[in-house]
Amino acid sequence: MKPCVLAILISCLTLSVPSLTLADTVYTAVVFAADGQTVILGTHAGIEVRSWPGLDLVRRLDSGLDAIHDLAFSPDRQWLLVAGGSSGRRGEVECWRWTDQRVVHRVSCHEDVIMRVAWAPAGTFWVTASVDSTCQVRSFPGNESLATYTGHSGPVLTVVCFPDDQTLASAGVDGTIQVWQRHSAQRLRSLDNHLAGVNSLVLLPSSHRTQASQVGLGDGPMMVSISEDKSLRLWQPSIGRLVRFVRLSQPVCALDVSSTGTQLAVATESGEIHVLESPTFTNIYTTRIAASRIYAIALAPEGTAALVAGRDCLQRVAW
Repeated sequence: MKPCVLAILISCLTLSVPSLTLADTVYTAVVFAADGQTVILGTHAGIEVRSWPGLDLVRRLDSGLDAIHDLAFSPDRQWLLVAGGSSGRRGEVECWRWTDQRVVHRVSCHEDVIMRVAWAPAGTFWVTASVDSTCQVRSFPGNESLATYTGHSGPVLTVVCFPDDQTLASAGVDGTIQVWQRHSAQRLRSLDNHLAGVNSLVLLPSSHRTQASQVGLGDGPMMVSISEDKSLRLWQPSIGRLVRFVRLSQPVCALDVSSTGTQLAVATESGEIHVLESPTFTNIYTTRIAASRIYAIALAPEGTAALVAGRDCLQRVAW
């Protein structure tokens, strides 16, 4: 398969937020609230709620986690999972009832930090990816352990739940994307095309998969991965097919997909931000920002901006 050609057009149109004091702040996770007017940020010091697009601080919320690595709203947007823990000691998830912004449950479920947490589409369970090389499936609202997946040979950095509520995919430092069954925690297939660690996975929304089927890409789930090997790849994971890929100039460290599935936003370790059409990977916009390390990127609901978060970095980028 020939790689797609991506024109790298470096632009200086980056909208920064000069009012923020970011010295020694590490922003590790970003998620937009249901109203589209606020954004929730995970930091090593707790949780921040800020306005959008102004990024004015609305409130700070205390978390019992030593470090936060991911935030995920439930499908009904009523519950927020806050995942992280203490390096080398434990991985934990806090379950916040977002209507009154209170912690209802805290679950310690791993022997090392949790890097990613994902909800089932029906909201009946959630799954974690941990540095201890395992994934755990937990019921909701009971938060009981349902299964543990042990197929990876190194830290697991990302996990997604398929629309059937039965199949999951996880990936991490070992460079493999492993598709497995929720109930039995048995591997269904391994996708081994990446040449280095896989940092993130996203599934394209079901509405966009229907559009993709009309151009010959099939009607099953479609998944995008990013990697330390500098590539971005599109998959049909149910059949193990690599559809296309594009290679960037630096390792790719953060990824998000729009709610419509028509846009992807990615960030590289050098601070390049790329906005691409999905599923063609056609370039829409590219810029570069000053950041010592980017940990997260989130596409705004309006579809013409993204929030980039990292070490000493919190910037709105618009196109």
